[in-house]
Amino acid sequence: MADADDDFSLDPNDVYEEVEIEDLENMLESDGSENGDDDGAAGEEEEDLAPYVPERDDAKLVFNKHTKSVFCCDIDKTGTLAVTGGEDDIAYVWELSTGEVKITCKDNSDSVVSAKFNHDGSLVATGDMAGNVQVWKISNQERVLQDQISELNWMEWHPAINVLFAGAADGNVTFWRVSSGECKILPSNGVSSEVGKILPDGKRAVVGYEDGSVRVFDLHTCKCTFQVPADGVPIKSMSCHRDNTMVMAGCNNGETKLVNTKNGKVLGKLSCAAPEPYCVESAEFCPWENHANLAACVTLNGDISVWEISRQEIRNKTSLPENMTKLAWSKTNRCLILGTVKGDVELMNGLDLSKKIPPLLGHSSTILDFCQSGDGKLLLTVSDDFTARVFEMPVIE
Repeated sequence: MADADDDFSLDPNDVYEEVEIEDLENMLESDGSENGDDDGAAGEEEEDLAPYVPERDDAKLVFNKHTKSVFCCDIDKTGTLAVTGGEDDIAYVWELSTGEVKITCKDNSDSVVSAKFNHDGSLVATGDMAGNVQVWKISNQERVLQDQISELNWMEWHPAINVLFAGAADGNVTFWRVSSGECKILPSNGVSSEVGKILPDGKRAVVGYEDGSVRVFDLHTCKCTFQVPADGVPIKSMSCHRDNTMVMAGCNNGETKLVNTKNGKVLGKLSCAAPEPYCVESAEFCPWENHANLAACVTLNGDISVWEISRQEIRNKTSLPENMTKLAWSKTNRCLILGTVKGDVELMNGLDLSKKIPPLLGHSSTILDFCQSGDGKLLLTVSDDFTARVFEMPVIE
């Protein structure tokens, strides 16, 4: 049977109402559809959609080899090489000081959403959205591993050996010993593995899932030793305490779970967004000496909170008018680093959020990822504006 559209045609014998030009003009005036009104509405729309132009560019270097949005970045241990991956299905390894490309990591079948150096900077791993995982050797620029998993959500290196972990939408966490290509799997619980971390002791992995469950795995046996039951609220961010005993799991409803890694018990829940349940984009323990009891969280809508973990009390809280994408503690300065949807990098005193620090400007669209050099002096950012930028971190007294 043919579609109704197939039978539709204009018959010249049909009778149509004739409308005089003058009448048509009157009709247009009466319904407010004159060109002047349309132009005004279009002008307002164009003004709303006008691209953001920062008042200055603080970057010491701009890397512009990518042709689409840049999703991920990392800096090697020596602070000399960067890796960036993007929507153009390519990852580049390049010199942080000059922008010169050293390795072009091709053969990806989708956007590169994760790119990371290993513990000593001798290897770099890239992962695309379709689950294509590759590892490249820096010294000879050769690919030493390639494998395929389900849709990739996250990727992490072991902190001390050349073992790579990747979590996927099917719930499995696959890990490879790069030297041999041997792989093992931390089994799925039937829902997407959203985020994962390797504890500093290198013996256990902690994985957060779409159903809100958190599982602790023994890496020797690949068995789940403890599990936080599902509550239906996806885990979206995670951080491990340096003493191996605790993780923070940021949730999609504005809460952050504190989980004891020794027994799997939830020690408490930090309410990071109020009154609306915005996603916790980052939840990070403080790395500074004498401040191991502090943690910071940021939500999508711009709520920033610093907590005293032992008492589960807010030490300081503020809100910014911009939506946020990521938070990190500076490695050397007393400040928090915040990526924004607008494109600015906001800096705030981590011990007193009322003390703002001039932002780092240069990007014209959303900050999608950032990372610091090992000494904390450089900040690498990537954005929806197709660029990566290298900033010198200001010295905070």
